Amino acid sequence: MDIPKDDLLEIYSYLQRNELVKHTDVKQIIKKSDATIERYLKILKDSGLIEYVGSKKTGGYRVTIKH
Repeated sequence: MDIPKDDLLEIYSYLQRNELVKHTDVKQIIKKSDATIERYLKILKDSGLIEYVGSKKTGGYRVTIKH
């Protein structure tokens, strides 16, 4: 499976500009299915670029490394 790097970069850039981004925010940005967004977020999370902070209800994703 070929992951579009443009989508990952767009998500990461959005996270750099915004704190505690929710899954629904990402969905509005890249307009992909929930499963695809989860896969993209997992890739960024597993690579150590982002993290999930807070509870499932009120938390969100943020960048772990500021450039």
